[in-house]
Amino acid sequence: MMEDAIESISKPIFANQIEHHPYLQQLEMQKYLEINKIALISYSPLGRGDALSDNIIKQIAESNKISPAQVCLSWLISKNVIPIPKATSLEHLKDNYLAIDAQLTNEEHQQIDKITISKRYVHPPFISPKEWSGN
Repeated sequence: MMEDAIESISKPIFANQIEHHPYLQQLEMQKYLEINKIALISYSPLGRGDALSDNIIKQIAESNKISPAQVCLSWLISKNVIPIPKATSLEHLKDNYLAIDAQLTNEEHQQIDKITISKRYVHPPFISPKEWSGN
């Protein structure tokens, strides 16, 4: 769909907003966007909250004295991804904001990169390929 979009318009595409989190890493799309100099905007960057209870994420959070949300957001930011997390309270908003200062080690990044769960939470029917139906 990205190639069709690029071919169909006369202006460059600045960004692509996709579901992207530790449980849906979208490596092929990440690489495509990077090669084509298109920013990746990550919606549901916490995997609808499921990634927050992941043992790897929780362990990294505990060792860095930060929240699991900050771990996920810091991991995304380090990949030049623009996460847009939901914040249902002022506390969530503050916690999300503090991810800017979180510094994970290369080993911690690699631990998250190795998460093999691949789960899509959002299935927009107006753009979903036929292969998505029933997932």
